[in-house]
Amino acid sequence: MAIKSKDLSGDLRAGAAGTLRDDLVAALTKGDLRVKTAGLTAVDSAIVQVLVSARATAAQMDRKLQIDLPKDGVLAALLDRLAIDPAQLA
Repeated sequence: MAIKSKDLSGDLRAGAAGTLRDDLVAALTKGDLRVKTAGLTAVDSAIVQVLVSARATAAQMDRKLQIDLPKDGVLAALLDRLAIDPAQLA
C-alpha cells in the first residue's frame, strides 16, 4: 500500500484544528500518511496538539504517520518555543 501525502500550508490556527483532526483521521482510516509542513506560514499550539494526537491515533490504528519537520519551518520554530521535543512528531 502506497503512503498518501497531505500538504499543510498557509496560516493554521485553533479555528482549523477540528477540520485538520477530521482530515487526518479520515486519511489514516485509508492507510499510512505523510504530512508535509514546509508550506506552513504560521501555526499555533492547537495545531501541534492535533499533530501529536494524530501520532497516537495512527499507532492505535496500526498505521504509519510521518510528519515532515523542516528545521527552518514555522512548526519547528514553535516546537522549540514550546520546549517540545521534535521526536514527538517524528
